[in-house]
Amino acid sequence: VGINDCAMKKPLLTLGNWEFKPGVASSLITVLILPIFISLGTWQINRGYERQALFDQLEARQSQNPILLTDIVLDYDNIRFTPVKITGEFLNQNQLLLDNQIHNKQAGYRVLTPFKLDSNQILLIDRGWISVGKSRATLPSINPIQGKQTIQGLINRPSAGMQLKKLPYPKTPEWPLRIQTLDFSG
Repeated sequence: VGINDCAMKKPLLTLGNWEFKPGVASSLITVLILPIFISLGTWQINRGYERQALFDQLEARQSQNPILLTDIVLDYDNIRFTPVKITGEFLNQNQLLLDNQIHNKQAGYRVLTPFKLDSNQILLIDRGWISVGKSRATLPSINPIQGKQTIQGLINRPSAGMQLKKLPYPKTPEWPLRIQTLDFSG
């Protein structure tokens, strides 16, 4: 390995028969782009740490015994992934189908059903995934859950997801209502 740095010649790095002679333009581009790549790598590492912390929080809270929802002050950041037990009724007539959900390489919907607590508060319950079926023109049939129910689950707010075009809310919706994203803004 040799370095030739004469004042009149281009910088030269040799390794055996191979010579590296960077030009001014490529050197300038490298100097400008390198910090961007370093910051993107750092960002990815930090996202990995955030995801691990979230996973650790989920794992720790899942091992707790479920508590009655009325015992919790609804401070979302402090209760996320807390196991809860609630009693009330599913409002099957107002189900939502969150579109464009993939499960085992198959397109489908997340079934979201409002659940009215004994205190008259309403929560949105994620009942799971259902296949699109043979055609998007026909919505899948969802079995209703009737009567008073006591259910257990984890408190979570799903991500809003990506929305390509905001669609207006229909004045007279047909239920179940197919939606593209969840909007928690109001």
